[in-house]
Amino acid sequence: MTEVLSPVPLVAAMELLLGWLGGSTHAAGLLFGGVTILITIAPPYAFVLHGVRRGRFTDRHLGDRRQRLIPLLMAMAATGIGIFILVRLGAPRLVLAGAGTVGLGLLVGAAINHFWKMSGHTAAAAAVLVICAEVGHGWSLLAVPVIALIGWSRVRLGDHTVAQVVVGAAVGALIAAVAMPILAG
Repeated sequence: MTEVLSPVPLVAAMELLLGWLGGSTHAAGLLFGGVTILITIAPPYAFVLHGVRRGRFTDRHLGDRRQRLIPLLMAMAATGIGIFILVRLGAPRLVLAGAGTVGLGLLVGAAINHFWKMSGHTAAAAAVLVICAEVGHGWSLLAVPVIALIGWSRVRLGDHTVAQVVVGAAVGALIAAVAMPILAG
């Protein structure tokens, strides 16, 4: 659960879905979703993986919250740059709204992480689920138990407490529920 349903693959899949749904054609939308992944997700994740290999980070999930600030700032910068480029390329509004919502989530996550270790896994999972429900895939709400499984795996691995996974899910869902409709407007 921790690996397959971590924030990187979940958000990447979401961006592809938003492109598919929002593009002038499915192919064009998928292309924009892929560009979003290449600009906003791949560079920060590559930075983390490189840091793990060099011993700067303990693991790719950044289990030590003190190691999260620089990667979160890098992800926010990549998101801002990505949105700028995507706007210039004429990306679908849904793709832009998804990236903007993720950027806001990163900002809130970084602020909370400064004081406390919230689960990014459950925050991302809840946000993706809410966004998918908001764009017309109400069936995605059937995945609510998956968030509980992700939370269970994070607690079982000793990476988070129950409170950290519950707060992560609540924060992720709240950000998505508020930001996505406004940005997709």
